Amino acid sequence: FPSMDFLECKICHIPYDEEDHRPRNAPCGHELCTACLGAIIKDSIFECPKCRQKHIVKIPDDLPVSFGLIDVIRAFKSKSIPLPKETEPSTPGATNEEVCNMHGKSLDHWCYKCQFWICKECLDSHTTLVGCSTTTSTNAIKDIKDKHLKNIDMLLNNCE
Repeated sequence: FPSMDFLECKICHIPYDEEDHRPRNAPCGHELCTACLGAIIKDSIFECPKCRQKHIVKIPDDLPVSFGLIDVIRAFKSKSIPLPKETEPSTPGATNEEVCNMHGKSLDHWCYKCQFWICKECLDSHTTLVGCSTTTSTNAIKDIKDKHLKNIDMLLNNCE
């Protein structure tokens, strides 16, 4: 699968979850997990490790949870799409866990209608099905991310 770095903390590189590694939004727009945020806050000051902006933050819970990102993670789990692991390579075909049962090839295309991953070998025969529309895994993940970012923007606009 393509790089899914946005699903892991940029500090500890552990995949986000809904417990100790909940994604939090810093005021500067960067995300990091609750555990790393707790380790970085010194004297109620948080200095973003990405942009070095300083923010007044007493405890990690003072920063909002990135619910959009949690929704993406839940979507992956509900479709049984494997999330990145600390030791798992993020390049297509680098693991033998996500391979086509028929061809042994990497599952690198997504069918929007059928809602499952297929390999490139299955792509031609699959797209002849009426109404099926497929895309690469990179585009599918981007579409999911964009959809959730759009929902976040709409929610933020409603709060203003």
